[in-house]
Amino acid sequence: MSNSLLFDSRIKFYDLSTLVKQQRVPKSKTIQFYSAVNNIGNYTPILGIRKIIQTHPDTWNIHDKNIDFKFINENYTHAIIGGAGLLHPCFSSFWRKYAEECRLPTVIWGVGICLPLYSTGWEKEDKKKVRAVFSQADLVNVRDEITVDYFDIKNANIGPCPTIAYLSDFLTYKHPSKHLLYSFHDEILSSDKSEILYKQIQTKTKSTVLRTDNIQYRFQGIQKILKKLYCKSSLVVSTRLHGAIFAYGLGIPYIVFPVDNKIIDFQKIYKNGLIIGIEEFDNIKDLDAICNNIKINEIRLDSVLNFGKLVKEWLTL
Repeated sequence: MSNSLLFDSRIKFYDLSTLVKQQRVPKSKTIQFYSAVNNIGNYTPILGIRKIIQTHPDTWNIHDKNIDFKFINENYTHAIIGGAGLLHPCFSSFWRKYAEECRLPTVIWGVGICLPLYSTGWEKEDKKKVRAVFSQADLVNVRDEITVDYFDIKNANIGPCPTIAYLSDFLTYKHPSKHLLYSFHDEILSSDKSEILYKQIQTKTKSTVLRTDNIQYRFQGIQKILKKLYCKSSLVVSTRLHGAIFAYGLGIPYIVFPVDNKIIDFQKIYKNGLIIGIEEFDNIKDLDAICNNIKINEIRLDSVLNFGKLVKEWLTL
């Protein structure tokens, strides 16, 4: 078998949901719940958390409908939920089951509400279950005030996504040149509309326009996406929050479309980019001029690291 067939640059975690019951062996005393959907925005918060706490928890995919909390309660001493948009209504069954069955001390870290424009929101009883998990957690960090207000959370620290701790390792690879990056997501825009937007962007800049769907492939894992696409760009145009988070964590100006309120709240709190509606974007003539006028403030890494210190101490208890 050739080396090219063996090579795989994708970052993957030890995920117990992928194993049959007889093969599940704990390799850590901490279990972390995350979304395994193949978008790097679901993986970089885990990598940031691992960098800060200097340990690699076992993981369990939050999409699994048969999470074995009996196994988890018997084999682990601590649980971490996060990060990313784990407060999408599609995860309501996880939060119900966690509230009812998990007996472990818990930290919730870097999560945020995710309510796309077409969503009808959370059912009242499901919101109560989320509040119950939050109220019983030892430490809570969320990405924005919208999450706090929507679930009426009383004990939350608000700070940037832990992704930015992971991104700090990539600052040395940052060599902005005549490149602009279009960061898109298929669930936000159809492929046809995304292609139209990509061609529009090309008419509004003198830079070479790169693009990424933020998905890992065998020959293009997270590190290559960040080094070869984000770090080479002087501006990021994104249809999704995590494209803006990557740009923010790397100190790159960004333009993001307000497809939901979490994007608006992110830009309001952390700055370093602009929110522009798609209709307004149609009227823009010169993206390079806009890029030059975006003020870049200091990346709020200390906020993430300070919460991380608390988590690291908690893991020793």
